[in-house]
Amino acid sequence: MIKEKLAGTTLLLCVAFVLVYFGYQGLYGNHGLLRLMWLDNEAERLAYDLTEVQGQRAKLEKRIHLLRPESLDLDMLDERARAVLGYAHKNDLVITDPTE
Repeated sequence: MIKEKLAGTTLLLCVAFVLVYFGYQGLYGNHGLLRLMWLDNEAERLAYDLTEVQGQRAKLEKRIHLLRPESLDLDMLDERARAVLGYAHKNDLVITDPTE
């Protein structure tokens, strides 16, 4: 009788331990629910960063296109030459863009 109760109690404790273990891992483990939520949040943040970088790239590609020999924009060439060489006419008003 005592052996049967002990065996039943042991089995119940083992099943309870297994349920608690898998429940904990399902919530807090590397592949658990909280990790999934964190990964979803990280994916959204990286997608936002990607759109920002793509916008910056498009802006730079447009500026590069204006400096190519087949589509040379003389104002852009003058702007870049003055910026790189540090030249300015005495009557020029120099306004710098901090984003560049």
